[in-house]
Amino acid sequence: MKIELIVVLVASIATLIVALINVIVSKGISSKQNSIELKKTRIDLLENRRLTIEKVGSELKQIGLNVKPSDIYNLAISGPIMIEYFRVKSGLFLSIGHFFAEGISLELELLRTEIDDNIMKSANQQPITDNDTKHVIDSISKLDKKIQKEISTKLREIEKNIVELLT
Repeated sequence: MKIELIVVLVASIATLIVALINVIVSKGISSKQNSIELKKTRIDLLENRRLTIEKVGSELKQIGLNVKPSDIYNLAISGPIMIEYFRVKSGLFLSIGHFFAEGISLELELLRTEIDDNIMKSANQQPITDNDTKHVIDSISKLDKKIQKEISTKLREIEKNIVELLT
């Protein structure tokens, strides 16, 4: 009877130890699986973001400015074309603006406001100076270049993040 009691006690302790080891191992495996799933989800989100930015970037590159270089500062000729060009490009960029630093979106909004003010001046027969026109055109050109740079930078950053998650 003593031996049977010892055997039952040892068996119970062994079962308890095996159960504890099983719980610890299962917890480690589960944690690793959760970590892998989290990485997959983050990679998928980054990949979707990258695809969206690439699509908009491609659309932005396809929008051409159909103004002769000699007419670029002639508001009567280039004004409506430049305004439409800027509105289309800024609208496209602002659709993904939440992926970027707030500064560039604010610059776009401020320039849009400035253009709207000039349109209102023109509609009210108020003169718009050549300096105002040149300033707006130069601002459009600078922001256009800045947008392309921001898109390239963001795409590189996303690619770097994906590579870090994969390693």
